[in-house]
Amino acid sequence: MFRKAATHVDPSRRPGPPPERSAGCFLRGWRSAAVAALLLAGAAADVRADQSHAAPPHAEPTRAPEGAAVYFIDLQDGARVPLKLRVRFGLSNMGVSPAGVAFPGTGHHHLLIDAPPPAPDRPIPADDNHLHLGQGQTEADIELSPGPHTLQLVIGDKDHAPLEPSVASPTINVVAVPPRLSAPAGAEVYLVGLRDGQTVPPRMTVYFGLRGMGVAPADAGARPNSGHHHLLVDAGELSPDDLLPQDDRHRGFPDGATEAELRLPPGRHTLQLVFTDADGRQFDPPVMSKRLSVVVRLAGKQGR
Repeated sequence: MFRKAATHVDPSRRPGPPPERSAGCFLRGWRSAAVAALLLAGAAADVRADQSHAAPPHAEPTRAPEGAAVYFIDLQDGARVPLKLRVRFGLSNMGVSPAGVAFPGTGHHHLLIDAPPPAPDRPIPADDNHLHLGQGQTEADIELSPGPHTLQLVIGDKDHAPLEPSVASPTINVVAVPPRLSAPAGAEVYLVGLRDGQTVPPRMTVYFGLRGMGVAPADAGARPNSGHHHLLVDAGELSPDDLLPQDDRHRGFPDGATEAELRLPPGRHTLQLVFTDADGRQFDPPVMSKRLSVVVRLAGKQGR
């Protein structure tokens, strides 16, 4: 907080009546205030300009050893990762030294998260998107928000500037997924009264069976050992970490329904039940029925 300085008053001076001010004096005072305001605005603009160029250009780039390369260990493009993970770095044809140490053929790692490649002629910024491993670390523990992210490794010299030529990994894409809730032992979901290969009518009611867990509407929030059903119709395989989509092949019942009206065209179809938590995320281990194949009979045909 700014504090106003105390003002010293000479006791030998008695305050007198204020002098009369003419219109000319008022105008001159207004002009002086306007000039002062313009000067202050210009000074503030200069400060902002200086701050926007806080990182000065790097005078002379440090040469990288021939064939130097940096890469992620056991982390591939497109990987699904936990929110908290340890990222390990690999480096070939050069060594690692701490920041501030000028030793030929060495540098230190920088981990870029959701950031574009750094400018080649400036030190790499230090913020939440640019992690400096200035002590010579070869791994880092990071925490990501749920969803997609980009990661890249860049080697910097003693002053955190990129080398020449740049020693940087390809940018990889990862998806951070929250941990799945545990399902109780013996939990099971199944399609009531249906068997694999059965012939069924084009329009039918499908009933959902559940053992070892309870059904709760999604808007009730997360409850222990409870969730809601999803009916998969002619859908492909699911990854356990996938959030179930909502479409004609993935029919969710967040209201807690335990049956559904189903209309299918003639032919062969697959049906499967999946039980998820309130957010539509599968349990660990997944609670899903076997995938059944059914045949929709044509009009006038008899089913088995």
